Amino acid sequence: MGRHSANTWNEHDHPRDLDGTFAHGGGGVRKPATSSRGMPNILTGSDIPTRKGGEIALDRHVDGSLTITTKTGTARLGPNDISNLKHAVRDINSEAHDPGFESWIKRVDTDADGRPKLAHVMMLRKEDDDTYSLRVGPNDSPSIAELQNAPALQLSSKDLDKIDDSLRRMDAASRVDTGYGDLDVYMTDDNKFAFRHLGDDGRPVEVVFDKKSFAKLDRATNVVVEGFDDSDPTGPDEGVTHVDVTTNVGKVRVEQLGEWRGNSPEDRFKITPVGHDNWGIYVEGTHQKEFDAAWEKAANAAEMAGFFNRYDY
Repeated sequence: MGRHSANTWNEHDHPRDLDGTFAHGGGGVRKPATSSRGMPNILTGSDIPTRKGGEIALDRHVDGSLTITTKTGTARLGPNDISNLKHAVRDINSEAHDPGFESWIKRVDTDADGRPKLAHVMMLRKEDDDTYSLRVGPNDSPSIAELQNAPALQLSSKDLDKIDDSLRRMDAASRVDTGYGDLDVYMTDDNKFAFRHLGDDGRPVEVVFDKKSFAKLDRATNVVVEGFDDSDPTGPDEGVTHVDVTTNVGKVRVEQLGEWRGNSPEDRFKITPVGHDNWGIYVEGTHQKEFDAAWEKAANAAEMAGFFNRYDY
């Protein structure tokens, strides 16, 4: 279940800062298994193995839509339809329903005249205690009969919990314009924090931090934005512009040049590896608010999920 779709890449659309040389692989950084140039259309994805040996692939696209793929079919939900799937997964996994209960997941399309049109794209059924089935239609707009006759993927309550957890993580993913190109911020299936940007060759590069490393980066960001470390009584009261931290991918420097959220070309925030140049996050001052919001969305979602603590460093 590959995730190799990418937008057209044009070198002139991706200017780099004078000191922003990125992406030659190695270290704790990886290039996704694709030869395509350009950022992928899929913002984040999740592969969920099921109890009976099946697999579900969830892919959240940049436009906010979601695709759900099994071995027998693929269903597409628009940004406003994903709540239907969330509700169905949580509701059928409760004790409110007896075996035989069915939940139909719908997508709202528009016809040629712009009028709303419902498409039933998946069906969840409670078969027995801790046994459920998921049916995905053979085409993008299956009939009721096609859904009822589609092969069933058997799920357990734990499988439904995995789907719910993955959907929550996907909600926290963002693509932001840093002023130097797009940057993806998202969480992985194993509860880590990932960043993706284009390398010098136009291919995407990812760097993944464990929760302790991300907490260190979070604290270091606060220090350089404020200009001092309030937890260090012997440190300077102002003027701190960079902090080096040890992470799971090696030593990393967090640095603020100029004013945070400033309008000058000299106002830049950077997270870069120390001693090598295989990745780097650069954010112009006028784009730092959007970057900060994406960072906070991921951090807050991880805290709500219970696996991240900002003070875990």
